[in-house]
Amino acid sequence: DYKVGNQVQIPGTSGRYATGILGDGVHSHALVISDGARAVALAQIETQGYFASYKQGPFGIEEIRHDAAAKIAKLAAARHDAAPAPTAAEILVDSDHTHGGPDTVGVWGGVPTSYLRLVHNRTVAAIAAAWRHLRPATLTYGVAHAGVVGEEKRYPPTGGSDPLLTNQFSTDPNNQAMDDEIRVLQAHDPATGRVLGTYVNYSSHPTVLGSD
Repeated sequence: DYKVGNQVQIPGTSGRYATGILGDGVHSHALVISDGARAVALAQIETQGYFASYKQGPFGIEEIRHDAAAKIAKLAAARHDAAPAPTAAEILVDSDHTHGGPDTVGVWGGVPTSYLRLVHNRTVAAIAAAWRHLRPATLTYGVAHAGVVGEEKRYPPTGGSDPLLTNQFSTDPNNQAMDDEIRVLQAHDPATGRVLGTYVNYSSHPTVLGSD
């Protein structure tokens, strides 16, 4: 860092300073889906990124997957009516690349080792909790195209003509293809139709969309 007048200037930011953090704190979310024979778990960490492994200790995605599988297996062994327990290979963990959360990849300074341990423990706990709370549900799935600026004919947005994505590498012939699909998986109570949970997959950079 260096000072310009009374203001500390951070090299590489071009004046684009953070204006806030995640309003209700950082979370690890998990969803477990089972057909009665097998189970898969999807978990997401609200951080700038998360590595498969860390030199600081056994806190990475690989350890989260294996430790969560071991914890669920232990829980299943104690329950005679337990649902299928996912193996480590059936547990997917990623981060949402928020720019309002902790820097767990070290781009802007990193976080203490104790925080990596906390993220590991809370994510394992979230996956195990999702498995413990499995209940009957009806799953529905939908897909819509978000559209890409300047590529309306190639990626027509669903239901309108206002694209949501911009290809910042549009001048690079090797980076023309974009995934503009918004995928939604939703679970409903089979008796009442009440929404039990919604899982959204959308590959947009968090700084692309505005406040709306």
